[in-house]
Amino acid sequence: MKIRIKPNSLDYDNLKYYLVNEFPKIRFWELSGKRLIAEKNKLSACYIIPRKKAIYTIGGFPNMNTNFIAALLIVIGGFIIPLGLYFVLFFRSHTRLQRQLGETIAKKYARYHLINKTED
Repeated sequence: MKIRIKPNSLDYDNLKYYLVNEFPKIRFWELSGKRLIAEKNKLSACYIIPRKKAIYTIGGFPNMNTNFIAALLIVIGGFIIPLGLYFVLFFRSHTRLQRQLGETIAKKYARYHLINKTED
């Protein structure tokens, strides 16, 4: 999810503080540079990448071990079956966390925010 912000208006420390206070049950890890990982559980996480004009939230696995195992299963098991299993088992939880974090960030930092969005 791409959240457009005013250019150079984001303070990384304020973003970290805001997210930690909004989501007390989610663990936040700081990656190299100014990137965050929001880990909900062992198989569901969201990468938060702030840039000059936008903030990106990308759903995925929380650590390199699970990323490596998923890539290894795709290589060994062919392409279609493991990818189908990923979409059946994990895609919904990754997207849900990504959307939840993205909407919370958009409420505070977005240039424009949709008010009357319908829920799924």
